[in-house]
Amino acid sequence: MKGWIVYYVASRGYLLTPAAERYLEVMDEALLTGDKLDEFVERIPGAESIVDIEDLRKAISPQGEVNIATSLKNNKGEIEEARNIGELPAPPLIKGDISGNSLCSGEIDDFMKYIRDRYERLSAILKKSVSSSVSIEAAKRRTSSVSIIGMVRETKTTKNGHIIVDVEDMSDHIPVLIKKDSDMISENFLLDEVIAFSGSTSMKGDMFYADSFTRPEAVKKPALMEIESENEVAIISDIHVGSNTFLPDAWKRFVKWLGSKDAENVKYLLIAGDLVDGIGIYPNQEKELEITDIYEQYAHLAELIGEIPSDIRIIMQPGNHDAVRPAEPQPMLPEKIRKLFSEDVVFTGNPVYVNLEGRLFLSYHGRSMDDILSSVRGLSYETPLLAMEEMLKRRLLAPSYGQKTPLAPESTDYMLIDPVPDVLVTGHVHSYGVAEFNGITIINSSTWQSQTEYQKMHNFHPQPARVAVYHLGTGKVREKNFLEA
Repeated sequence: MKGWIVYYVASRGYLLTPAAERYLEVMDEALLTGDKLDEFVERIPGAESIVDIEDLRKAISPQGEVNIATSLKNNKGEIEEARNIGELPAPPLIKGDISGNSLCSGEIDDFMKYIRDRYERLSAILKKSVSSSVSIEAAKRRTSSVSIIGMVRETKTTKNGHIIVDVEDMSDHIPVLIKKDSDMISENFLLDEVIAFSGSTSMKGDMFYADSFTRPEAVKKPALMEIESENEVAIISDIHVGSNTFLPDAWKRFVKWLGSKDAENVKYLLIAGDLVDGIGIYPNQEKELEITDIYEQYAHLAELIGEIPSDIRIIMQPGNHDAVRPAEPQPMLPEKIRKLFSEDVVFTGNPVYVNLEGRLFLSYHGRSMDDILSSVRGLSYETPLLAMEEMLKRRLLAPSYGQKTPLAPESTDYMLIDPVPDVLVTGHVHSYGVAEFNGITIINSSTWQSQTEYQKMHNFHPQPARVAVYHLGTGKVREKNFLEA
């Protein structure tokens, strides 16, 4: 179909961009024949000019009303009613974005401010649920029951099977003993998390015997209440444009669905990082690239994004494959890249809080998953939702400094979960899952990349082309799978 319509349009003095050509592909051939095709072409603005996707949209539905020419074919080849193209939602409210706010230079003082900010904010949260806590320095002088709040600086297991967790505050540090017959023995204490222990100090003041512990766990109170909105948010990540394992057919099915009646209430698309595959991210990556220029990768991404219905507000943040600094928090994409996209696209840093009609989303690409999954017993890349729960228990997107996830020592810890969101979104691990934890909806978004050579080596099977669709009014999530036609 595409060939003859493109030829016909060209014969009338128009040139279609690649995105415009692909846009015509999703339309039903029978609806662009005879007089209807002539009427359609006559509505294309500007004679003898380059025609982009927006020009076609205006020609198809000049007043935004439903036009018979916007009917689509579904995956089975059957006619499917198209969505009404309405107004674009207003830009969302953005909080917690490092973009334009990075002040660190890597000096010792920066690290001090970073650690102090984390400790002070989390200890303030813990003090609300832990009574009569004292400094470690004061606890060393007391043998009665007391509570201390400290940051984990070391953990080890004794030859007798006990666990010792060395914690520190602004005054001192002390080893905390957890006996092997304690209910706490199965817990995983991560470096740099802030935790409260209740118990007593030894007579010499050189050991703290823990009876219980408390974390600054994120809990959504009151429970989620319905709001007056029928709008939905489609949530994806890890597109990896430029990779030879990118799934273009699945992406086309996704875009086609966005233009259908079933997706008419989808007014937002949240993309949680790894927009392109990048260059030099891992050894010998060039062997797996279809597009070997970083700007061409983003230019092709811009074409793909340009096919999405114009009344969907798109929000994009970077991931570890994108062209920004690798250290988190990451700023938004540079202006040279942003200019490739429509001015209606909202670019943010990583992580970021996004307020959509009163629902608060915390979107984080999720590179720290690599550290959490390897540090917490029983977790794997097949269990990303459990890793997200560990983040929420500690109120830290990236608990530990100095591991695989590079962290910038900003004076404010942008990886600290405060405030508590309605929805926590991550990606990175190429799995898919939706659950609820402490009243918070947790979504690990899918990928648009098939199994890579690295994943084959580790026998990891991704779950691509699955989309979580979050209803802003009810908080319910439905899933759409575009892997197969």
